[in-house]
Amino acid sequence: MEFRILGPLEVIEDDRPIQLGRGRERALLALLLLRANEVVSTDRLIEDLWRDGQPATAPKALQVYVSRLRKHLGADVLETRAPGYAVVVGPEQLDLTRFERLVEEARRADPVDAASKLRDALLLWRGAPLAEFADEPFAQTEIVRLEELRLSAIEDRIDADLALGRHAEVVAEVESLVSRNPYRERLRRQLMLALYRSGRQADALAAYQDARRTLTDGLGLEPGEELKRLERQILAHDDALAAPAPPEHAAPDDAGVVEAAARPRRRRRWALALAAAAVVLATVVGGVVAATRGSTAEAMVVKPSSVAVIDPESNRVVAAIPVDDRPTQIAAYGDAIWVLHPDLRTLSLLSRSERKVVRTVGLGGAPTALVADEHGAWVSDARTATVDLIEPERLTHVRTIRTRGAPIRGPYPDAGPLAIGFDSLWVASGDRTISRIDIATGRVIKRIRDVDVAAAYGGIAIGPNSVWVAGPVQDSMVTRIDPRRNAIAAKVFIQKFRLNGIAVGESGIWVSDVGSDQVWMIDPVENEPAGATKVGFAPLGIAYGHGSIWVANSGDGTVSRIDEASGRIEGTISVGGSPNGIAVTDDGVWVTVD
Repeated sequence: MEFRILGPLEVIEDDRPIQLGRGRERALLALLLLRANEVVSTDRLIEDLWRDGQPATAPKALQVYVSRLRKHLGADVLETRAPGYAVVVGPEQLDLTRFERLVEEARRADPVDAASKLRDALLLWRGAPLAEFADEPFAQTEIVRLEELRLSAIEDRIDADLALGRHAEVVAEVESLVSRNPYRERLRRQLMLALYRSGRQADALAAYQDARRTLTDGLGLEPGEELKRLERQILAHDDALAAPAPPEHAAPDDAGVVEAAARPRRRRRWALALAAAAVVLATVVGGVVAATRGSTAEAMVVKPSSVAVIDPESNRVVAAIPVDDRPTQIAAYGDAIWVLHPDLRTLSLLSRSERKVVRTVGLGGAPTALVADEHGAWVSDARTATVDLIEPERLTHVRTIRTRGAPIRGPYPDAGPLAIGFDSLWVASGDRTISRIDIATGRVIKRIRDVDVAAAYGGIAIGPNSVWVAGPVQDSMVTRIDPRRNAIAAKVFIQKFRLNGIAVGESGIWVSDVGSDQVWMIDPVENEPAGATKVGFAPLGIAYGHGSIWVANSGDGTVSRIDEASGRIEGTISVGGSPNGIAVTDDGVWVTVD
């Protein structure tokens, strides 16, 4: 059983959330978890739960709440101890305890281990702590305490990154933190140092002057001695400020840096761009017209049942490869471009270098989703809850893996999304589960339950340290899975629309919303939406590459190119027909056109 208070209050058992009660029953559990393994007196609990005056029935009501919670948690978890009650949890059962342990270990570790442990600790946060109890007096002090713990851990992680020579990567993040915490001098020092080491001495000195104005105008205080000393060192080009060389055992591109930092400065640029920029739409008049970055030119006509190839340098269609009817999903690996035709139950193999179909093979069953790696093409069959591997040399069936998930019923040619990452296949099933399958053995490692991915729509994407699942079950939701624990780390509510495709970019997670003709960006630090861009009609496939997010708009025959740094539409390329799947390679963007 796992207890979570670093975000919405949750209790998880066997990967399933326990449905707790409401109101004071949940507040009682939160109170006890904040003092886990300690006795909280009955008088204190009653005082905190009934802030507007204690009714005569309060002691009896408290006993009722305790009894209800015990039905969910068990008597060995919620114990009666004079003069009150205690929640008994192990050191790994409560996210707050794990967070505090990792932070403490990081403070005794070298920078490489410290940065890793602090990222692990910060990933435990799923949003604002105790948000549902924000108006309760008992929670207000605790919320301040927990947020301070989180911010201190972020500062510790930034110090570790600076010690590893990652000054350029943290500048944007620290700028954002300073804007939200203007009186925090430690952040001001980190910003000045990161700017200076990035070759931006003038900006570093300007950051000091901004800090001085803010402190004097807002608090009537001069900057502290450490901040003043850092300014003097910058003016003197003190050798002590030189960037350290990365340690030999540090990875050159730490997988967690991009996702944890999330480029907060880009989020601000997003807002500015969305407010100022108009969406550029290509116009189709009697033929196909391409909107390039700076001009409009005739583009190659793409007939239905083709794969269009877009040159990312010119934003123009440069090839159209005829394939079987109704191409949907597309995947690329090496020279192999794989295209799925669910209606015909066939799979086409294209040569990327020659831009032609090599061979098409029949699949049988009900093929629905497609991914590729060095082994070949993996195709899921939603109705039998299996995944087949097709090798590229002879296009022969190699193996079938059973996902142990529930079949998906109905005429859903794009159902059951899957992805490859962390040496595993991740497959969605009809019972709101994700099966994690070891590629080498075909063994189901874990089935992760209560994932909001629907039968007919949704997508899975692999990030540096998370698996992201989009789906429109009930409310549209993006679920974040921690592959180290094989458990849900967070859920991000979008809106009551219909999410379909999902892609991981450099600065965020991007989700196509076929119900609102938008693409949403999710901030992986805050686990919440950070903006939306209006694209074409009915966006489906989405992919990242060449510094851009590429979106196949199935309803108007276009592909939208979004600059990831700004969130601005920088090109709308007409391909005709109904674009569906999309894949990006080093030399092109490949789009299936129905």
